[in-house]
Amino acid sequence: MHLYRHSKKIAFILHFWGMPFGLKKPGFLVPKLEVIPEAFIRGIFDTDGSVYRKYGPYAQIQLKAVSKSLMSFIREHLV
Repeated sequence: MHLYRHSKKIAFILHFWGMPFGLKKPGFLVPKLEVIPEAFIRGIFDTDGSVYRKYGPYAQIQLKAVSKSLMSFIREHLV
C-alpha cells in the first residue's frame, strides 16, 4: 500500500487502526475486529462489483477480485 509513503500522519493513523509498518505478510493481516459478513460483502461489492445488462432484459451481477481466499469467503456467505 503506497498511500502513506509520503505522509507520516496517514501512516500513524493506519498504524493506530492496526496496519503494521513495513512490508506486510498476508497471514499477519487478519482483522482484529469481528467481521459482519453481510456488511463486508456489501463494501466489497461497492468498490469491486457491478450490475449490467448484456443479454436482453437480464441483469448480471459481477464481482472481480484476485484473492482466491476473498472470493471463497464471499462464495461461502452468499449461499
